[in-house]
Amino acid sequence: MGRTRTNKVVVFEAEENRIGKIFDVGIERANGFSLYGQPID
Repeated sequence: MGRTRTNKVVVFEAEENRIGKIFDVGIERANGFSLYGQPID
């Protein structure tokens, strides 16, 4: 889980080496509270 630049919650799966890093996530779906996607390599 992370946050966008505008502080929206983004839920995704990624390897542990991405913890604390900034990277792009492609958004696949959304609801009223969260965005869901996959990291872009």
